[in-house]
Amino acid sequence: MKADRLIQALSLPDTCLVNQKVPKTVLTAQAATGAADKRLIKQGIETVSWIAALKPDSIGVPACKDARREYLEVSILHVALRPKAKTSRLIKLIHRAVPYPVLLIASIEDSVSISVAHKRWAQNEKDIMVIEDGFPQTTEITDKAPEEFFEHLSLSSLPKQNMFALYSGWINTLTALEAFYISGRFRIDSQELETPERKKAIIQIRSIESEITRLKRQAAKESQMQRLVDINMKIKGLEASLKGLVEKI
Repeated sequence: MKADRLIQALSLPDTCLVNQKVPKTVLTAQAATGAADKRLIKQGIETVSWIAALKPDSIGVPACKDARREYLEVSILHVALRPKAKTSRLIKLIHRAVPYPVLLIASIEDSVSISVAHKRWAQNEKDIMVIEDGFPQTTEITDKAPEEFFEHLSLSSLPKQNMFALYSGWINTLTALEAFYISGRFRIDSQELETPERKKAIIQIRSIESEITRLKRQAAKESQMQRLVDINMKIKGLEASLKGLVEKI
């Protein structure tokens, strides 16, 4: 999977294209909280490109303004990361550096991901926007991604009520892809701006899968029959819970 494929799938109008390189010094000034972050940016990032700026007058979607947030623009960026880069931290730093919600395409060697994060006003700082849930939602885009996913990435397929609804459309599309990786079904509820219950279920599924893997490793080493029986009972219980969650997503 190549980043260019994802950028093309967005079907962005020429009116919002920027296509400019962002100096790493700008990122460092805006996001680094100390020497460690500065090193991560310097050593882990190859290039940062500002692909587009979606604004009400360029895409015909109203701004969103309320007591919780102000969405006047959505930025689309592409970051090329170097091997062994601390990807999750760098992604968070880039989201934090931009005062608008960001759709960030990150590529490193042969892998590519998209990350998104709603933003809100900071509680104790005036005119500062912060990541709403504390960390971005990052989804790897693999060759298994169905064609419906790319169709729903297109700007023309997103909700148009306002910029918040539009950005939420991308979040739901990525959540739907994560659900597809698990269940084999790609489904988007166009009536919902956000799908928090679905995201919660996906997190639970990943946690249960991890615990089942751990227990199976433990069972492979267990020599006492009663303990092995207990472990297998736990695994069966978790597998039943897993099946129920997968059916919901």
